[in-house]
Amino acid sequence: MYGLGKDKKENKKILENSGFIIGDKIFGHFRRGRFVTFKDIIMEETADYGEISYKVNTHEHGLDLLHSIDIIKKAVSMTNENVRAVLKRLFAASPRIKNKVLLLNKLEWYAFVINNVPKLRDDFKEVASMTRYQVKMNMNINPKRAKFIIPREDKVRFDSTEKDIEIFLSNAYEKYTTQMVVDGLRSTSERLFELYCEDKNDIDWVYKNGDTGQQYMSVVYVQGMSA
Repeated sequence: MYGLGKDKKENKKILENSGFIIGDKIFGHFRRGRFVTFKDIIMEETADYGEISYKVNTHEHGLDLLHSIDIIKKAVSMTNENVRAVLKRLFAASPRIKNKVLLLNKLEWYAFVINNVPKLRDDFKEVASMTRYQVKMNMNINPKRAKFIIPREDKVRFDSTEKDIEIFLSNAYEKYTTQMVVDGLRSTSERLFELYCEDKNDIDWVYKNGDTGQQYMSVVYVQGMSA
């Protein structure tokens, strides 16, 4: 895909030239200015962004790593464990096996996955699309059925650096704010949809389903993949 070879230093140059961020710092963006309405927030063409970076801390950024792996997992229908194993096999110095692309230490590997998750997701998806998919319609599926009730309480990630805070009045939960709908915590489509719903008078309330967990609503589907 990128013309990579056995030379790890050359691979590093190729990936950096292809837009990958390599190092032991995590990079992010924040919006500058004050926003009076939700329309101000979604006007991307007039947005003024600043850049922030900080060195990786495996304890503080463990959740960010899990979130990044989960994004990749959803694009290719693999388990979190398998995605993590592939990422370590390709890019991490440990475990020591042949045919690695890079030899990143632990901090560099954390930063590499978190910083480059959109590109990694798209590359994983492209590789998966080259694989032969076979949907086995004759599989015996017996999904569990249960009455779904919106959880009375839930844990939601938020950006503590976001200062211009507004409460989403349409959300099913109290104190659900714009801190919870920022780049990095929500995909662009999710953010725009939640903001769209908030601005519509004919929508009474909105519930954002969680990613994984028995307390969330899910839809059963089958996807078989073979090389």
